[in-house]
Amino acid sequence: MKQPGHHRDILSALCLLAALAPAGGCGDPVEPPGQPDTREVLTLFYHALNGPGWTENRNWATDAPLDEWYGVFADSVGRVIRLLLAGNGLQGSLPPEINSLSQLRELQLDRNSLSGRIPREIGGLQTLETLSLHTNNLTGPVPAELGDLTNLTTLDLHSNQLAGSVPAELGGLTNLTHLWLSSNQLAGSIPAELGGLTNLATLQLDSNQLAGSIPPELGDLTNLTTLDLLSNQLTGSIPAELGDLTNLTFLRIRRNQLTGSVPAELGGLTNLTILDLGSNQLTGPLPNSFLRLNNLNWLYFADNHHLCAPRTAAFTEWLNQLDFWRGPRCLS
Repeated sequence: MKQPGHHRDILSALCLLAALAPAGGCGDPVEPPGQPDTREVLTLFYHALNGPGWTENRNWATDAPLDEWYGVFADSVGRVIRLLLAGNGLQGSLPPEINSLSQLRELQLDRNSLSGRIPREIGGLQTLETLSLHTNNLTGPVPAELGDLTNLTTLDLHSNQLAGSVPAELGGLTNLTHLWLSSNQLAGSIPAELGGLTNLATLQLDSNQLAGSIPPELGDLTNLTTLDLLSNQLTGSIPAELGDLTNLTFLRIRRNQLTGSVPAELGGLTNLTILDLGSNQLTGPLPNSFLRLNNLNWLYFADNHHLCAPRTAAFTEWLNQLDFWRGPRCLS
């Protein structure tokens, strides 16, 4: 005969077994063995980044439920999935222990005073979809380990002091739609591997120290709407393959050291609204194929080596339809 407490004992045992699973069991979720407690990790994060001095720090480092801590968002079983602390007065270096937030999907710490390096351990956050660290004082390289974040759709590191090269590993982020690395101190060449980011809509590498040629592989980014390479040290010619970027609306390659003529293939960019070719070493007349750029309203091609607009009646009429253009006309 079964004892009265038999079913309760079985249920208790089942709950204990379920609680040891990663998804949690009866009651509050339990961290996997060997992993730091989420509350401990967030408290460490708080103290490492001068939490008492934050603009808003409601409930941080208290016993309140985690989703009542300012900027912390948890799922139905209490796992932190979003950490949104942009413009909140954070100061100091990101602790590597942040990789213990293994279900994190969104990490937005932009517009703070973060310093030091981006921890390579962030590459372990396999569920991360958005990483925004722009407008801080971060130094050191862009970690190659960020190339492991295969669910990432947005990577925004602009306006820091990052140095070194653009990791070729970023070319494996095939879900990426927005990549902002502008206004840093990045050097070396643009990796041809970035041509594998076929879902990319925005690629901003402007205001760095990038050198070498523009990879023709960027012509494979057929979903691209914005390509900004302003203010680098790029050399060589403009690849004709950029003419394959038929969704492009914004193309800016001003203030580089590009040479040669403007390829006629750019006339195929019929969605283009802004085109900036200025301050290079380009030569020759603008191609007649530009007459097909019916959506263009802003054109700058001044400060080159004899790059000019043809004086034909058709080209003159086309220029006059633009809201703005600047550059010399050809002598004949």
